[in-house]
Amino acid sequence: MIPQMLVPEDTIENITENNYTYDLGIENDEIPEIYFMVLAVGEEEDGDRRIEMVGIESNVERSGGLQAFGIDYSDLRSVLSMFWGIFFVLLIAIYIAYISVNSVSKDYDDGRMDILLTKPVSRRRYLLEKFFTISSYTLVLLTVVGLVTVASVYSLGELSTVSASTLFITTLLSWPVFLVIIAATFLAAVYLEDSKKTVGFAFLFVLIQFGLETVGELTQGLEYLKSFSVISYWDHNSLFFGEVINWGEIGLLFVITAVLLIIALTIFEKKDVKG
Repeated sequence: MIPQMLVPEDTIENITENNYTYDLGIENDEIPEIYFMVLAVGEEEDGDRRIEMVGIESNVERSGGLQAFGIDYSDLRSVLSMFWGIFFVLLIAIYIAYISVNSVSKDYDDGRMDILLTKPVSRRRYLLEKFFTISSYTLVLLTVVGLVTVASVYSLGELSTVSASTLFITTLLSWPVFLVIIAATFLAAVYLEDSKKTVGFAFLFVLIQFGLETVGELTQGLEYLKSFSVISYWDHNSLFFGEVINWGEIGLLFVITAVLLIIALTIFEKKDVKG
């Protein structure tokens, strides 16, 4: 990387400042301080170009770090943001969806559902107990992941960049997203009554949600797609960058979960169960 400093455009005595890159001829990680030159470029009344060095300054922090897809890899918060977007949404969500499918659909596949429902347990209780079991397990899993994340950042000596409480709270605030995924998977399970079909639906649901969030985030003019993804309602960047948490959006995730669960309960109570 060539050390550089982007100079804001401004006019000083009819001369406009331009960005100027000054190559020091050494690697960026060898530079304790980056020195940059500020040049002013303008035109004289006779049309001749005028270049004047305004000064040489130093930046105590490195600039020009590696960037890709809008992510500054020299900023731990940006790296963690990418980590949450990929690891949480794509991996944990798929895992949670899979165990949610197995918790219900396996009883259909093994022919145990009709036997289970002959016991003094209502269908409503059966499904709610399954839901609360998976939800509680997910919360415990997120707690462990949050603690591991805090320990990892601490080992890097970066807790001054982002606090332990911020890391932990941000992790737990993802829980409502997974509740929606669990409820949607339960709805598919009681409707389809087939584990293979339900697994396919669950994976497709997660990938579509992830795709809508990603395309809406990276594509100019398609930002509206994010409103159709439940993932976008968990803004994990809010705490990282000192913004206010939108509790209304988090509350909306609980409402969506409740609606999906009510629909699943209604279908389950009215549907005939084959042995």
